[in-house]
Amino acid sequence: MKFDAKLYPQYLASEFIIAFISSIFILFFTYIFEGANGITKVLDSANGKYSFSSLTAIGVLFFFSTILFIINRLFNPKNKLIYKKVANSLYDLTLSLLRVAGGFLVALPFLIIFIDGFQLILIKFFCFGFASLAEVAGFSLFRDSIEQRLERPIQYRK
Repeated sequence: MKFDAKLYPQYLASEFIIAFISSIFILFFTYIFEGANGITKVLDSANGKYSFSSLTAIGVLFFFSTILFIINRLFNPKNKLIYKKVANSLYDLTLSLLRVAGGFLVALPFLIIFIDGFQLILIKFFCFGFASLAEVAGFSLFRDSIEQRLERPIQYRK
C-alpha cells in the first residue's frame, strides 16, 4: 500500500472517536466513584505523559520501531517475523500512550462543561488533545502505508 494522504481525515476521525469514547467513559466513571479527586489523579497521570522524560521515552520507542521497520522492509534478516512483531508492538505502544493522553485532554472539556459550565481554559485543553490525536492519526497512516500487503485478485464463487 502506498501513502495516501486522502485517507488522513478518516484516520483522524477514527482516532478521535477511539480516544474520546474511551476517555469520556474513564473520566465519567472515575467522577462517579471517586469524585473530583479521582479525576485529578487520572489527569495527573496523563499530564505525566507530557513531561520531558516521558516524551523522550516515547520518542525512543518510536525511533527503535522505525529502525526495525526499515530493517524489516529493506533487508532480509533471518528472524524477519520477530523484527516485524517487535516493531509493530513498539509502534502500537507509542500510539496508545499518545492516544490516552490526547483523549483525556479532549474529553475533559466536555465533562467540565457538563458539570461546571464553560471556562476559557478548556479551549487550550481541547487544542492540545486534538493536536496529539492528529499526530497519532498521522503515525497510524504512516504505519499502514508501509505495511506489506499481498496483492490478491478477487475470486468469485460459481
